[in-house]
Amino acid sequence: MSTLVFMGGLAVLLVAAMAWGGYQRAQRKAEAAQAIVLAHERLDKAHRQWMEAMQVVRSTPRVGLSTPVLTMQALRQEVQALALPRCLEKSRGHFVAGMDAQLEGIVAFIRADMDKEALRAYTTAKTRLMNENFVEFGNKASACPANG
Repeated sequence: MSTLVFMGGLAVLLVAAMAWGGYQRAQRKAEAAQAIVLAHERLDKAHRQWMEAMQVVRSTPRVGLSTPVLTMQALRQEVQALALPRCLEKSRGHFVAGMDAQLEGIVAFIRADMDKEALRAYTTAKTRLMNENFVEFGNKASACPANG
């Protein structure tokens, strides 16, 4: 009888241990999904802030661009410093590459050390590069779903 009670108790402990392990795995998966959701929110917010800063740049005379550029550089540094899930690293890389391209174009515009046509071609190319990278930023981000 005592062996039967012992075996029954052991079975209960094994079931409890398995249930606890399953709970812990589910908890880790939920935490990972939540981290991805929060990371997406941070990146989306940074993207909105970047686009708002671009609106400011477009409506600011050349001599007044230093403040918006400083804001954009700070935003770029914030994005670069974000702790992100591995699945969003490539997305961030495209985001930062796009930011860098646009900043290079704006700085060239501020310096105005090229002739007008060369400057137009350079800034247009940098804007195109930003747009291409931002499209890839979105594509790579969507490949990192919170439920996947």
